[in-house]
Amino acid sequence: MKNYLIILIVFSSSLIAQSLSPSDLGKLNNRQLDQLKAQLIENEPDVTMNQIVTQDRIPQVQLKSSAPKNTKKVYSYGYDFFTKDINFYDNAPTPNDYILGPGDEISLTLWGETNLKENFIIDKNGSIFYKNIGFINISDYTLFEAENILKEELSKLYSTINSSTTYLRLEINRIKSINVYFSGLVNSPGIHLIHPFSDIIQAIIQSGGIKGIGSLRNIQIIRNGKLAHDIDLYPFFNQGNDKFKKIKLYDNDTIYVPPVGKRAWIKGEVLVPGYYELKKDETLYDLINYSYGLTAFASSEFIIKELIPLEERSSDDLSYKSIVVANEQSKEIFLNNMDTVTIPKIPGVFSSVQVLGKVKAPGNYPYKNNSLKDILDLAGGFNDPDFRKSIVDEEILILRKNEENIYADELTTSYEKANNFQLFNGDKIFVYENVDYDNQFTISVNGEVANPGFYSFEQGMTVASAIAKAGGMNILADKNAITLTEQFKSQGADGNILVENLPTINVNLNHILSPNSKINILSKQNSVRIIGNVYNPGLITYRKNTSIKEYIRLAGGYKPESKKNKVYVKRTNGEIKVVSLFRGSFIRIKSGDVIVVPVKEKNSDFDITSFVSDLTSVLANIAAILIIVDNQN
Repeated sequence: MKNYLIILIVFSSSLIAQSLSPSDLGKLNNRQLDQLKAQLIENEPDVTMNQIVTQDRIPQVQLKSSAPKNTKKVYSYGYDFFTKDINFYDNAPTPNDYILGPGDEISLTLWGETNLKENFIIDKNGSIFYKNIGFINISDYTLFEAENILKEELSKLYSTINSSTTYLRLEINRIKSINVYFSGLVNSPGIHLIHPFSDIIQAIIQSGGIKGIGSLRNIQIIRNGKLAHDIDLYPFFNQGNDKFKKIKLYDNDTIYVPPVGKRAWIKGEVLVPGYYELKKDETLYDLINYSYGLTAFASSEFIIKELIPLEERSSDDLSYKSIVVANEQSKEIFLNNMDTVTIPKIPGVFSSVQVLGKVKAPGNYPYKNNSLKDILDLAGGFNDPDFRKSIVDEEILILRKNEENIYADELTTSYEKANNFQLFNGDKIFVYENVDYDNQFTISVNGEVANPGFYSFEQGMTVASAIAKAGGMNILADKNAITLTEQFKSQGADGNILVENLPTINVNLNHILSPNSKINILSKQNSVRIIGNVYNPGLITYRKNTSIKEYIRLAGGYKPESKKNKVYVKRTNGEIKVVSLFRGSFIRIKSGDVIVVPVKEKNSDFDITSFVSDLTSVLANIAAILIIVDNQN
């Protein structure tokens, strides 16, 4: 109980600043830093940051809740694996254990004393017809077995086959597709034609994937009315165990995907936070392993928000309870369905300090009797003379708690004296921007990268090398959804310097950057946005191989006076496509696309410049407009 109270004190004392992402901490300007400092001094941890950050038009940030919100999509482990495309090639070698069946096209070749070559298609009864012999059944046999059957039958006509002076070979020209039935929680239930070489994952991909509430750990193959195989995909996703590849699919098999039995949400200091499916005999220890383990900053004690089963509740007000468990207990802790596990950082008041403002890597850092210089160097940039010019390094502010555990002490020092400045546990370090410095020597990399923030600009720097400086893309990054805004300066007619921030369309990773470029890597989405002259504009769940016409229908259809002959598609990378009666009608809609249905212009043509401007404004906040999807679906 004592440990639980300690953790709660830690969380409440640093909730405001810790709830902001590292990139948001770095975006706070000087006035915002002052407001945050004032809030900490006034001991108001429950005040949100919305009023602060929106005043200066940087992305909205809210305090994090202890439970999933419907406005934000939480990563569900494993389902993105089925969003891939898959191709098979007819020239792929036929496996030795492939079973011939109706629809297969075979080639029969004789050479030696007798020479001929004929093609046959196995009929629905599993036979081929050979003149002067009749029907020969070769269905349900391997190619080698069928070849021996044909040798025996054709030796009745060609005696030299037995004397080994005439040779026979059987080959497959074209392979039949097999009919596989899909039932349960798949995106496209029913019968599908599946390539016969497919394993279970390839078959599911060809059928459209599994719904977010479908099980990945109890996929069943039913054959002739009986359970043939029960497949758990987590060992493959998590460890690369591919035993499932040995399971062969046959014509008329049924693949059944049941609902998820038990699922838990793990967040905080794990490498891959998200929802994970658990089996009955699995524990908290297994959940941590599925999330690829703890980070270096993880606390040794975890918080479990336990959802009490419906039949055990005395009232809805008592539907949850929170407990604190130690890491060494994890193998003994069994979780309920929809439990939330929080892996906190090493508690800030006792073992960490926090850096905010104009540094390359703002955030929390473990405290071990460090000097201010130690922590500032970890936050990055102080060995870069150009970076030093962009900050107020002679007045670095430290906010410290007093004996009453309230942030009441303000201390200032310079970076030159930082080596002799001893920090205390829980200190908050404020690094202010030099507003008089016209910084032309940095670029920013934000979004789904390991270390978002500002980085020194170098001549010849490309988009790829900038992303590499930021630690590379993380697991949630969409490699096809990179935005780039570059700054250009020109002299106006009045002699004043004009500064323009222009987006780059179709961002190439080898594109050479200019100073003050801003790169943003968007996360993988699962929606298509419809705006313009339709009855129900908004977000629609992405459906593979769905036409523009169908998306517009799902959005309520065209309103009167819609410009049906010229619809626009905006890609996540900034590219704009035009769909008309004469071109673009077969454009493939991708996840994250925006479809714009304009209104007919009575007196003038559609202004593409205005459209791009308006659309850019709409999409500037697309990362904050998340799909409203039930986290359990």
